[in-house]
Amino acid sequence: MNRWNHLHLRFADHCKSDVSARSVEDFDRLLLELEVLLIEDEQLHQQKDIDKTLDCLKYLLDVCKWKSGSAREIRAFVRIARWSDRRGFPETAGRAYERVLNLADASGDRELHIQSLEELGDIYRRKGNFDQAVTFQQKAAQLASNGFSPELEAHALNNLGVISIETGRLEEAETYLHKAIECLQVMWEPLLEGHIYNNLGVIYCIKGQPDAGCMEFQRALFCRDQAKDRNGFAETIHNLGLTFVEMNRLDDAEDYLDRALVIARELGRLQSIGNILLAKSELFLRKRDVVIGRRLAQEAMKSLRQMDDSLGVADAMRLMAEAEFQDGNLKHARHAVLDALKLNQQCSHLMGQAQCNELLYKIAIRRNNYDEAECSRKRAIELWLMLGNETAASRLQ
Repeated sequence: MNRWNHLHLRFADHCKSDVSARSVEDFDRLLLELEVLLIEDEQLHQQKDIDKTLDCLKYLLDVCKWKSGSAREIRAFVRIARWSDRRGFPETAGRAYERVLNLADASGDRELHIQSLEELGDIYRRKGNFDQAVTFQQKAAQLASNGFSPELEAHALNNLGVISIETGRLEEAETYLHKAIECLQVMWEPLLEGHIYNNLGVIYCIKGQPDAGCMEFQRALFCRDQAKDRNGFAETIHNLGLTFVEMNRLDDAEDYLDRALVIARELGRLQSIGNILLAKSELFLRKRDVVIGRRLAQEAMKSLRQMDDSLGVADAMRLMAEAEFQDGNLKHARHAVLDALKLNQQCSHLMGQAQCNELLYKIAIRRNNYDEAECSRKRAIELWLMLGNETAASRLQ
């Protein structure tokens, strides 16, 4: 019998028994076994019977009679949440983090309360629900402030910076990120500093300043190497690869993106895999290799839909529209990019909107629809200038 099926049955048997001191001890043993299995799965990175694991975890969330909030119970929920998030089950992860949040609140564990708020905020960010994400992160930053935990405050400020980047408020994002760095002045936190410098690099690249962006990415790589943060290291070399695409250094870009993808697949990080596949799609479409570019965008779409990543899905849709455009399927390209534009608008993602309008401009020119072309061109210029990217705006003027 599969070990997750076996654990599932033992939890079910436990739920049928009367609550007693002995049953509480038995329950703790089951929770310990749950933790061990989830830790082993994280170390293996791959798992054949992932559906059986998910069935067991959903049963625990839906049916199992949990006890009075022991430390082991809280740790078990944290493990469930992290496993679910990394494996591409954000809804299950969100429910587990909400349970952790309630238990932390009841037990007075302020640090765990803050961490749960931050994790929930990140899940809402990926879903494109930025208002809810900001609410969670601001509350986390407030609870961590005034010296309670500079590290957790910096983490929440970094997360607020990411939200501001994705909604096109770049000056606000820089403010959050520099405040996060200030929080860490009295300590060396390479893991967190790697996140912050990586995000500063993203801001410079969005503004059309790739050289400055590369400098921040190099800082991030140093920090992430020091922290032995392989997932973060992959994220930053992915960002460097994408920056090299924009700089037309396509051979360097392919090398960096391939390195990033190897690490992401070794770690089993579905979110990272999807993002890197998007960048590789962009690269091959720059090379006019439509077949590979389209296939990579479709693979990315599959991963990012599972992660409930609305922004990633919108970008995959845009790249598939670009592939249709390069193939000369102008009607299909227009419909696809309009769908991508709508999703970017729903998420208030200015960069995605700028990219979609720029593609609409090219499609309209090819279709001899000059009124639509001019409207899309002006809107793309307006959006690029709002993002501070004069280089992108100037190529349309």
